[in-house]
Amino acid sequence: MQQGLAWLADQLKRNAGQQVTYQRGGQSVVATATLGQTAFRLEDLVRGATKLEHSAADFAFTAADLAFGGVTVVPERGDVVLWTFAGVTRRFEVGSVPGERPWKLDAYGIMVTVHTKYAGNA
Repeated sequence: MQQGLAWLADQLKRNAGQQVTYQRGGQSVVATATLGQTAFRLEDLVRGATKLEHSAADFAFTAADLAFGGVTVVPERGDVVLWTFAGVTRRFEVGSVPGERPWKLDAYGIMVTVHTKYAGNA
């Protein structure tokens, strides 16, 4: 299973990857990410309603690529992903719905998916 996931991660980078810049404070790294989206279920305990909320974009990286100065990092709220599409650089801030981590790691530590919200053009 681990070999299959490593193969899939490599194929995603090669065939569906987009170059992005991942930033934290004054540090940044250019990495290849695959874009996606996640829906979160929010329960409204007062009204008894359920609402689906989407992250603006998910960026999936190989965990080893998400490193500053050779040190792999865990995504944090407030980190920034810059993605240029059609000549426009868009800014996404790492975050998630309340009570959820802004990232998820697969069982083998190969791929990390980072949840973001669109924060305007850079």
